[in-house]
Order: sequence, then structure tokens, then C-alpha cells
Amino acid sequence: MWSASGGLVMSEQRLTMYLVGLGLLAALLIMTAYLAEASSGQSVNKNAWVKQNELVLTSLPVYPGAVADPASHSVGEPDPNAMSPSGGSGRFRSYWTSYTYRLPAGASTDVVLGFYSEQLLGWDQVTLQGAGCQVAYRRERVALSVAACNATLELDVNYRSYDG
Repeated sequence: MWSASGGLVMSEQRLTMYLVGLGLLAALLIMTAYLAEASSGQSVNKNAWVKQNELVLTSLPVYPGAVADPASHSVGEPDPNAMSPSGGSGRFRSYWTSYTYRLPAGASTDVVLGFYSEQLLGWDQVTLQGAGCQVAYRRERVALSVAACNATLELDVNYRSYDG
């Protein structure tokens, strides 16, 4: 439609449709950029992941008399969908964080694992093949490994090991 002065006049309905179309296009471009970044080989955020793992670890009971080894560590779990192997760096799908303790003299593997079996109410025990001094647990998406081997207790956690 043309105005009396010769310029083009757009109806309000057409203008609204035009603006909605531009909004949808902008949303589509933003979503495309987000998906491209997500699939570009970026690892999960190690610091955030480890912080969540540590929240779980600090909520767990510690075997009586066990002494903490201050050298906790976290290890990345390579992403099987990564284009190249992760090695020491690269794309990781998650992180496992370990807390290690020195067990008191005379603490047997069976007694320590029994302690955790009694204390970890609400956790499901997961069967491990050939793991005489280790027991695995699961609660919702959290994976926990308890190992009591050679007078050492190791608690390993991945707060989001299992898919929803």
C-alpha cells in the first residue's frame, strides 16, 4: 500500500509478522551457535564438576580412626564421542574425585566395607567383577566406589556418572 506522499505504508499486521519472523530467525541463530559450541569438543567444566564431587565426598561418613591423606585428586573420564583420544588433556565427559585415608591398625577389609554397607542408607550396591576389596554404590546419578585395600581407604565419586 502506498501513501499519498508516494512512500510505502506497511499495515500493523504485516509489521507484526515481520518482527515475529525476525525474532524467530534470531532465536534460530542463537540456538545454532549454542549447539555448535556444545559439539565443538569442549570438555565439561572440571572445576565445577570437582566441586560437586567434593560436596558428595564431604557428606559421606569416614571410617572411625581413618586419617585423611591431603592429596585428593580428580581424573577425567574421556568422552567416547570425542573426535580424538583425550590423553592427558582433551574432551572429558565427567570427572572422578578421590579422597584417600590411612586406615587404623587392625582394620580389616571386611569390617571397613561392612561399615559403609551399614552407613550408606539409600545407596544401591552395584556388583563389581573381581573386586575383593572394593564395593561400588549408586544413588540417583551419583556413582561411589569404596575401596579398603592394603590399610588404605579410598572413596571415589562421580556426582553425575549415570544418565538421567
